[in-house]
Amino acid sequence: MLCLAKNPCFDHSGDLCELLSPGKADTLDFPKPSLSDECKLLPQTSIRAGVIGFGYWGPNLARNIAACPFMELVAIADLDHERRTAARRAYPGVEVDSDADALMQRDDIDLIVIATPPKTHFELAAAAVAVGKHVLVEKPFVTEVSQAEELVASAAAAGVHLFVDHTFLFTGAVRHIREDLLSLGDLLYYDATRTNLGTFQTGTDVLWDLAPHDFSILLSLVDQPLERIAAMGASHAASPGPTMAYVTLRFAGGLLAHLHLNWMAPAKVRRTIIGGSRKML
Repeated sequence: MLCLAKNPCFDHSGDLCELLSPGKADTLDFPKPSLSDECKLLPQTSIRAGVIGFGYWGPNLARNIAACPFMELVAIADLDHERRTAARRAYPGVEVDSDADALMQRDDIDLIVIATPPKTHFELAAAAVAVGKHVLVEKPFVTEVSQAEELVASAAAAGVHLFVDHTFLFTGAVRHIREDLLSLGDLLYYDATRTNLGTFQTGTDVLWDLAPHDFSILLSLVDQPLERIAAMGASHAASPGPTMAYVTLRFAGGLLAHLHLNWMAPAKVRRTIIGGSRKML
């Protein structure tokens, strides 16, 4: 997860439970000079959370919150009746409602967790920050740069923490890459493939769904300004955007990155190759 406020600052931390664990932010070390360690949420008491959205990813977040020893899942909100029924069945002791605004107004909730379609992230996060809640937003953070800047500024002014759920930063493979990064020499290329058959989501497209994973990994590894980005995609199903796309990024130091993203592939593939001047991973 990426913490975007307070002050604002950027602080990479761990998965949901690891991110909020006492003292953990002091022990994690990520090799990117522009990141700051000023942004920490170190709980002394249980963190009470409310989840907005119990569709595709919300159940995973709710499960992790419920399993975390110093977090409490207080409430879940979803507009869909079937999803609310599923939430009540999974968490019979948790309040479930259709009203996200009511959930934000509760005094017994410290953290609002947003797992709704990307176009709704800004409005929901802004409303939560406005009432003084800490906020965790599922990737992608928002869909406009101006929205991201406004939320970061608002969270800093309100004195609350703002997190983005970039889960791949904390997998064993990516941790190994960071640990072995210097041995690669100068980074020359990054080539990533993320393909599978479906799931065709109506509230997003393949770019918003899969590209943030590699963007977050790249920005955690590369200390170079991005010079150019180009993308081409196509839609072959009932989707609001592309179901397959190719993205190319060029960084100032010469690193070239290429992403192959596809919801219409016959097999699920997750493969990343990183080439350096001394060796490759």
